[in-house]
Amino acid sequence: LLAVIPDPVTCFSTAKYSQTQVFEVFPSSSLLIVDWITSGRYGRGERWDFELYKSTDNIFLEADEPLFLDTVLSSSSHVF
Repeated sequence: LLAVIPDPVTCFSTAKYSQTQVFEVFPSSSLLIVDWITSGRYGRGERWDFELYKSTDNIFLEADEPLFLDTVLSSSSHVF
């Protein structure tokens, strides 16, 4: 079992963030991925006040068969 559980991404005002994670697994593998984002530095009034957030997670079976391909893309020009 491989567990990938990093701290959440907290985008500050005007931040541009992009990440790509690629995992290659075997048929007998177990994988747990947590990919999360917070609303920003709430105490500073920066709720969803970033410019760009992009996170791509790709999981392949033995390097060639796609099992899971996911991209989250969000952009904001104002505070909600």
